[in-house]
Amino acid sequence: MKKVDQSVFSLRFRKANLRESVRVLARREGISQNELLEQAVEHEVIFRGALMADDLELASAQMRSLSVSAYAELVEESLLSAAASESGPDPLRVHQISRTPDLEGAVRQPSAVGASRDESHASAHTKSAFEKYA
Repeated sequence: MKKVDQSVFSLRFRKANLRESVRVLARREGISQNELLEQAVEHEVIFRGALMADDLELASAQMRSLSVSAYAELVEESLLSAAASESGPDPLRVHQISRTPDLEGAVRQPSAVGASRDESHASAHTKSAFEKYA
């Protein structure tokens, strides 16, 4: 046999005619006021629980569809951003570094690194930034 919790609490009604309505209904049904109120609470809890479950399922379905559309939008924005960045100019542009007149007459000190660089880059048209100050 299932043990039922017999805790007692006083039930206060804010509306004066509600207590009388509970008495009348319980008498007509042939049950105690307590049993009538327990049944009413049980029915209300089941009803509200079902409503909450329906609301949660609807919210979940909406979140799934929003998630799918948000992901698709994110992918599309990413593709458009990549296409826009690829169609723009290169961020680094090559340009020639030329010697300034005040360094043209400077005496160069020969070094092993400088000599090997001069030999390997002898045919190049551009000057290295390092040769400018050598």
